[in-house]
Amino acid sequence: MNWNRIIVAPDSFKDSISAPRVCRVIQDVIIDNFPQLTVESIPVSDGGEGFLEILTENLNLQTISLSVMGPAEKSVEARYGISQKTAYIEMSQASGLQHLSINQRNPLRTTTYGLGQLIKDALNRGFKEFVLGIGGSATCDGGAGMAQALGCKFYDHNGAEISEPLCGGMLKEISDIDCKELQSKILDCNFKVASDVTNPLLGENGAVYVYAPQKGAQPNDLEILEKNMKNLNTLFEIKLNKNVKNIAGAGAAGGLGAGLAAFLNAELKSGSQFILNLLDFENIIRNASAIITGEGRIDGQTIDGKIISEVIKSARNNQIPVFAICGQMQSDKIPGIENTIALTDYTIPKNAIKNPEKYLKLATKDLITEIVSLRHRRK
Repeated sequence: MNWNRIIVAPDSFKDSISAPRVCRVIQDVIIDNFPQLTVESIPVSDGGEGFLEILTENLNLQTISLSVMGPAEKSVEARYGISQKTAYIEMSQASGLQHLSINQRNPLRTTTYGLGQLIKDALNRGFKEFVLGIGGSATCDGGAGMAQALGCKFYDHNGAEISEPLCGGMLKEISDIDCKELQSKILDCNFKVASDVTNPLLGENGAVYVYAPQKGAQPNDLEILEKNMKNLNTLFEIKLNKNVKNIAGAGAAGGLGAGLAAFLNAELKSGSQFILNLLDFENIIRNASAIITGEGRIDGQTIDGKIISEVIKSARNNQIPVFAICGQMQSDKIPGIENTIALTDYTIPKNAIKNPEKYLKLATKDLITEIVSLRHRRK
C-alpha cells in the first residue's frame, strides 16, 4: 500500500456543488497543505444529474450540443458525450427538473420528447452503442414522449395520430402504438441504462406514488397519473409484446426505465455499479492509502445501493479505509466509513448549501489531518 496516495471519489452535493468541483476543492487543499501526499480525483455518479459531466471528466469525452424540447416544451440547450462508437446521454440534460422553477413543475404536463431528440441526433450520426443516465427527471410519461420523437406513432381512441408531444396527462388518450419506424432504426444498436433506483413501474412503490410528488404532482394528480401509466403499460404488453413493469428500475424517471426497455430493448443496470465498472474504479484505487468520498446528505439510504455504498464495497475489496465529507449527516455511523465530517459541523445548513467551498476546505483540512495521524499509528 502507498501510504501517501489519496483517492478523492465523491458524488455531487445536490443543489449545491458538482462532484468534479468537490474533487478540485479537496485536491487543492491537499496540495497546498499536505505536500507529502499525492492525490487523484475520480468524481462519481449513480446516473442522475451530473452523470454526463462526470463521464466527460473521467473518460475525456467529446461533447455535442443542440437545442431540444425541454420538459415543459420550451427549448433548452442540451449536450451528450461521444467516444468512438458510443454516445453517453444524461436524460436530465433535456428533461430534468433543473430546467423548471418550482411553480412550473407538473408531471401531468412534462415530456421526455427532448431526450428522444438527443438519441435521434446520435443515431443520425451513426452511433450504435448508447449509455444513458436517467436520474433527475421532471417527467412521468413512461418514455412515450421520447419514443414519439424517435418516430413511434401513437393513436387516440378515434384512430387519429397524436401529434402533440406526449406527457403524463395524455397517456390515457393512447389506444394504439406503431413502432416499426423506430425498430428499423435501432436493429443493431445497444442501449444500457444507469438507474439510481430499483422501483417497479406501477403500484405504491412505483413511478407515480413514490416520485411524482417530488416533481410537482398534487395529491389529486396521483390517481390520474397511475391510471394513465397503467394504460401505457397495457399497450406495452398488448401492442409491443413487452412485459417490463416489474423490471428493477422500471419506475425510474417517471417510468422512463420501463419505456426504454419497451421501446428500445434497453438493459437497465444499477447506476452505481455500472458507473464504477465503466470507470475501472477498482483498478484505479489499488495501492491507495485512503479514499475520500461524499455527497450532499448521508442518511439511512446511503448504504442501500447508492454510489457511496459501491465505493465502500470496492474499497473493502482492496482493504482501503474510507472517509467521507458530506453537506449534512442524518444518520448514525455508516458501516465501512472510518469517519464522516459534515459541512454543517462548521455552519448552518443554509450556509453550507450556498457557500459549500468555504466549509469544504475546512472539512478537508480536518479530515486529512486525521488520515495522516491514522497513517502514522498504523505504520
